[in-house]
Amino acid sequence: SFLQKTIITAPLLTKPLLENIFGELEFAFSYGSGAFPQAGYDYKAERPLIDLMIVPRNIAEFHKKNLEVNQLHYSNIAKFLGPKAIRYIQSHTTGVYFNTQITLPNGTLCKYGVVDGDVLRKELRDWNSFFLAGRLHKPINVIIQNEEIEYLNAINRRNALIYGIAASSIEENNRKVSLFKVLEKICGLSYQGDVRCAIHAENPLKVQNIVKGNFKFLKEIYSNILNNLEEKIPFEGDHIFVPSYATIKQFFDKYIPIQRGMEWPRIMKGTLQDRVNYFENRVRNSNMGVSIKGIVSGFFSTKFGVLVPYVRDKFKKGFAKNQKPQIAKNQKPQIHLSPHSTTCLLYTSPSPRDATLSRMPSSA
Repeated sequence: SFLQKTIITAPLLTKPLLENIFGELEFAFSYGSGAFPQAGYDYKAERPLIDLMIVPRNIAEFHKKNLEVNQLHYSNIAKFLGPKAIRYIQSHTTGVYFNTQITLPNGTLCKYGVVDGDVLRKELRDWNSFFLAGRLHKPINVIIQNEEIEYLNAINRRNALIYGIAASSIEENNRKVSLFKVLEKICGLSYQGDVRCAIHAENPLKVQNIVKGNFKFLKEIYSNILNNLEEKIPFEGDHIFVPSYATIKQFFDKYIPIQRGMEWPRIMKGTLQDRVNYFENRVRNSNMGVSIKGIVSGFFSTKFGVLVPYVRDKFKKGFAKNQKPQIAKNQKPQIHLSPHSTTCLLYTSPSPRDATLSRMPSSA
């Protein structure tokens, strides 16, 4: 939505289904290799898990009610300690509580995360973490729409694009940068400093595979943002033409929400590369802390019978080298779409808050 066309599908995961299971939700989306193609994934040999994120309207009461209605979703330790402990773990780790290997009534095998709407909004706006913002840099299937959250995600993606262009132009030492490289920078933001990558618990080709498998969707999202930027950045085909390093430095200062420390006054006097290096150091430090918290939270929330094979599979993928793409460039995994489902593009209209942005039509 807003700065880009939002790709919305009509999968078996629908608003009535989710609210029948979880109660009233203000936002929900699916993402990851189960919702969009990823190179290097053998969809014929392995049934992919659908990654789902839900935002309850009343987060304070959610786990209490969900424990009563969907008790089997939770680990034994979570059930024993109860909803207050679950909320404590959620709020003191990543802000997201996951239940995994859950079979929904319609047969969908999923992992779902529960997040407070205020936590999600703050992260999209301030980039205090990339645990959620990084997921939303990539294509998502919006199941339950929320105009405010999608507006903030449009800004989140715009800011990521500015970072991607700045970092790519420096790395390639060229004012003509590859769109693929820019997309790799964007999709790799949430993996910088992630301890799972350092201990080989993630596929080393993950970012590259995400961009390869989702290139068509990513190109549509971010080329639309380029078209709607107030400050025009030329692009043609699969290349972006950087106006000048001074111009991109101005964009970087204007758009990137940096957590500014004592070194910032010195950085402000420096070059674009100084800014990018400073920002990436901040990102790595943030992601390292958040990924450690995610591991701690995972040991609490994941059922033991699921945890062992999950960790084993993660390390198996992480140590796999030189993986070859398993899907064709335009192939889509036939995973959770109904035989009668359709895909449409939702176009946008100008936003009254900012003429450079767009917003979802009120009738959507």
